Amino acid sequence: MKKTTIAAIIITLFAYTGSKHLVDQRMTARKLDVDIRYLPSPKILNLISIGYKPAFADMFWIEALNYFGAQLSSKTRTYQYLSSYIDLILPLDPLFTMFYEWAATVFIYNALPITKESVSKSTTYANIGIQNLAKEGRYSFNVISKAAFNYALEAQDYKNSIPYFEMAGRVFPDRRDMLLIGATYASNAGEDQISAEMKMEYLGFIAFEAQQKEQLIYAMQIITSNRFNKDAGNIVKSFRLNMEKDEDIKKIVEQRLNTNPVFRQESAKNFEFSDNPRLQKILNVDFQRNWLPPDLHLLLSL
Repeated sequence: MKKTTIAAIIITLFAYTGSKHLVDQRMTARKLDVDIRYLPSPKILNLISIGYKPAFADMFWIEALNYFGAQLSSKTRTYQYLSSYIDLILPLDPLFTMFYEWAATVFIYNALPITKESVSKSTTYANIGIQNLAKEGRYSFNVISKAAFNYALEAQDYKNSIPYFEMAGRVFPDRRDMLLIGATYASNAGEDQISAEMKMEYLGFIAFEAQQKEQLIYAMQIITSNRFNKDAGNIVKSFRLNMEKDEDIKKIVEQRLNTNPVFRQESAKNFEFSDNPRLQKILNVDFQRNWLPPDLHLLLSL
């Protein structure tokens, strides 16, 4: 009996020593300002959150926001757990629109050097959001636009940005101007035919949707304006910057846009109109003197 008791005491002492060593390590790490987080696995969290998944998603997203903010203000920022938080949130609420918008941003605009991997991660989460929302017949302008600008601005992959600009301009009636931005990038990609078609599509929408003749004429003036073409870079910068609500991220985005080599290249050249004969025919129409109503003439030309 005594031997059993002594053995139990020895085992307990060993266990205590081992546990104390782990605790001491954690306390030392905290003193050294090392951020240690113990997050559940996605599978376990998915199991224990049954019936309350959106609530758990909100909770971990708030925690992720706090974590990101703390890392952003730290001199030794690593964002070690950023992917872990996202992997927890994503399965809990596949229709969490604000989360997708955030995830499509933070891997790029976080005060660390921007790499192909960081751009790829942000764009991947934007694509996942677009697909998951579309399954339910839902669309987010900001998520689609961020994917578009990730390709166009950061990856400088103009051609692959075009479908996103097309989607945004087609799905959202109040953002038909995205077709013009996409047309500009199509031109930069050497896709003059696609650029002309996007401009004609923009005019086609305006022809159906304009409430007054002046709106149609204004759309024509935008298409033919040399100033619009020369200042396209400034328009894109302003538009992209205004998509951000978080002031810290907005500052980072602004700094990045001001030093983005794409805009320096664009500011040095003029954008020329395509030689597409259909577009040229439309642009040469004097709507003020033509006997046909402007919207009807435009529709017939298109």
